[in-house]
Amino acid sequence: MTVTIQSKLRLRSAAVDDADVLFEWANDEKVRLNSFSPEKIVYADHKAWLARRIESRDSILLIAEDDSGQPVGQIRFDSSGPTRADIDFHVSNQHHGRGYGTQLLVEGFGWVVRDGRFRQVRGIVKVANVASKRCFEKAGFSNGGSVEHRGERCFLFTLETPPK
Repeated sequence: MTVTIQSKLRLRSAAVDDADVLFEWANDEKVRLNSFSPEKIVYADHKAWLARRIESRDSILLIAEDDSGQPVGQIRFDSSGPTRADIDFHVSNQHHGRGYGTQLLVEGFGWVVRDGRFRQVRGIVKVANVASKRCFEKAGFSNGGSVEHRGERCFLFTLETPPK
């Protein structure tokens, strides 16, 4: 499946200076509801987590910015096997409904392909998270059907990087 989206976003690697905006997004009520760890996050824990993620070869953490340079979302790829990564992404509430979620997945996957660390990426989406499900479908991910993950019914979406 080919997905054509007019480029509106620019991705960049996350930095320690992104701690505040990432913390705000991570503690958003909707984000916590759709997370597999729904508890509120403590700022000191968040800063330590962010520093580890930025330094880790097992993660790719990216910030999406709009045409004006304003951060609008994030996407993270965490190693879940020798050549596989799990995706975590979200778009800030004030930027919902603009197609950024789908573009974030498409652009983030392009970053992964260029980076070369992972051969497969997957998204595990709670059945109730209809918006994320639609984003993965529009971005061309294969829906592997319903699975159980951490005691929740979920959809499993996957996408393979092209052979080199």
